[in-house]
Amino acid sequence: MKIEPHCSSVNQQVVTDQDQGKLQYIDQQNMEIDVGDNKSDITDPFATDSDNSYRTESDNETSESERETQKRKKKSRKRVRNELGWQVSKRKVARANGQEYKTKKNKIVQAKILKEPCRCKKKCYEKFSHEERISIFKDFYSLTYNEQTQILSNSVREFKKRRCTKLEEDSRRSFSHTYLLNKGGLPIEVCKVMFMNTLDVSFKRVRYTIEKCRLSISGICGPDQRGKHGNHHKISDEDKSFVIQHISKFPAYKSHYSRSHSEKRYLSPDLSIQQMYRLYIEYCKEAEKTPVSDHYYRSIFVSNFNLSFHPPHNDTCSKCDKLNILIKSSADEGKIDYEREKKEHLDAAEKAYNAKRIDKEKSKQDETIVTAMFDLQKCLPTPHLKSGIAFYKRQLWVFNLTIYEVTKSNGNRSFCFMWDETTSNRGGQEIASCLLKYIRNLPPEATCLNLYSDCCSGQNKNIHVVTLLSKVFQLLPPNHMLKEVHHKFLISGHTHLEADSIHASIEKAKKHTTMDIEIPRDWSTLVRSIQRKGGIKVIDMSQDDFYNISALQKAYFVNRKKNADGEQMSFLKANYFLYTKENPGKIFYKEGLLAKEDFKVWDITKKKKGQPDETQLVLERLHNSYPLPLPKKKLDDINTLIQYIHLNCRLFYANLKSEETAADEDVCPTAILQYDE
Repeated sequence: MKIEPHCSSVNQQVVTDQDQGKLQYIDQQNMEIDVGDNKSDITDPFATDSDNSYRTESDNETSESERETQKRKKKSRKRVRNELGWQVSKRKVARANGQEYKTKKNKIVQAKILKEPCRCKKKCYEKFSHEERISIFKDFYSLTYNEQTQILSNSVREFKKRRCTKLEEDSRRSFSHTYLLNKGGLPIEVCKVMFMNTLDVSFKRVRYTIEKCRLSISGICGPDQRGKHGNHHKISDEDKSFVIQHISKFPAYKSHYSRSHSEKRYLSPDLSIQQMYRLYIEYCKEAEKTPVSDHYYRSIFVSNFNLSFHPPHNDTCSKCDKLNILIKSSADEGKIDYEREKKEHLDAAEKAYNAKRIDKEKSKQDETIVTAMFDLQKCLPTPHLKSGIAFYKRQLWVFNLTIYEVTKSNGNRSFCFMWDETTSNRGGQEIASCLLKYIRNLPPEATCLNLYSDCCSGQNKNIHVVTLLSKVFQLLPPNHMLKEVHHKFLISGHTHLEADSIHASIEKAKKHTTMDIEIPRDWSTLVRSIQRKGGIKVIDMSQDDFYNISALQKAYFVNRKKNADGEQMSFLKANYFLYTKENPGKIFYKEGLLAKEDFKVWDITKKKKGQPDETQLVLERLHNSYPLPLPKKKLDDINTLIQYIHLNCRLFYANLKSEETAADEDVCPTAILQYDE
């Protein structure tokens, strides 16, 4: 059936943000081995510009290959330290390479240069040409400090002194030395001045190297051991294991969608490392152990665990994960089919985002069109205590349905409909009641409403929401201008909505707030205090605002399994529902969001005989008693937390009731998370 809605979406290409940052990690290597990989020009007063250009190309090639080999998969939260980036390491590198550098006291140390040859009677200056000396100089400073030391130890030969130039009692010299420079693979003896001027090294370094070789049993000069001592304060393996044992006690969950490419696990967002350390102190007191410092506890947390306190924001979906696995493990023929299926799935998700973007643009230009995105936030625990005991007790849940609205007249606005579980639950009837309250307060000029949500069947995509939107035109004042409601569902797994940004702001405010959140209305106060463009309007829902949509559905509608053409109506596959004022009880639906796709008709109205008088349409209250009873075990847990809240807030909890038959939900369900055992 071809329907021309008042406001329709057109298919345009949209680019979604799916970029994920890539972390690079640098292998921890000995500083002395890597110093030759970072060089700059060394001043040579005798060399030409072409002589000094030898470093540039090789340095670029080295740095590129080094960056490629330094990438590896992240296995912990802590960044692997890049010692080469430290200022002290840069000074070591510059010093070993003969470059100019600045000391800790900001003193400039000049770069090494090739000095003038000697003028000794041995005529050492005739043994080596200027180009040969430049080559020796460059080769020497292309080595690491330890390699340079080995060259010096091999280039200086020590023997007992052959003659005394002073009286025996006045002489402090016990050894004589000969100095060698390499030429064509052969050692050539030169004088001391020629040797030190060619390499631009001090005799102090030469003497230190020789003495080190002399004291060595093997006669080989060992590596530089400065800073390599083991006289550090160490934590015992037992204490370290105790810290790891405590951190492992906290339940960690993984992302259901991104687990194939991420090893990160997530703790409760109400936790922090500081809170965990405070709990660790208590844990040590019970075990009669001496706790480690908070710095060491944090170090273990970030080094041995890949944990975070927030769920991921850029997840892929389960269908994408499944298809990726099938593509990798299938033969060529099957792989083509799976790749085609994946492409169709991603195209559908892209078109849904594109339709939402187009509707938002229309709302900014046309005052009669309103586009709203709504989503239910994860449950907010009450009381929100900083005491460690709260992490092991069930608390009262506060619910928040957020609606993000885009209009021409009012711009972008945010609404938070909040209530707790003693007022009502969080099913389809509650969501429908919140939508009714929102629609009743639409701008007076609005004739078309676009609604976007995820396809959660328990909250958004169910017969209760369908019933409410089918009857909403009759539940509005007679002068209300609304003519159409378009409810569009994003593709499962690709359901990022603007309302999610409001939820992120609330989570951030919750983490940093100093106010006490002890009863449900404190959450409303916190949300109102959030500084955000356009502000956030909080609507505190009472039991009078929640209606029995199920009774309305039974009175006026029947859940038919086939559409007007006699075809099977697949509620699960339908992603677009259109409700019109002219056709009450008739729902126009289709699987895609494209304007060129025809609508099908799903008529759920009862026959005239069984239908009550619509002029006397009255909504019944969903609940007739307040507060709603809580599971006995949950109420017992809540009562143990009362001692941690102020006296003036305890009356609220004193009025709570329990019931053995009440539904007991130990955890707040979250669709994208999967707990580890």
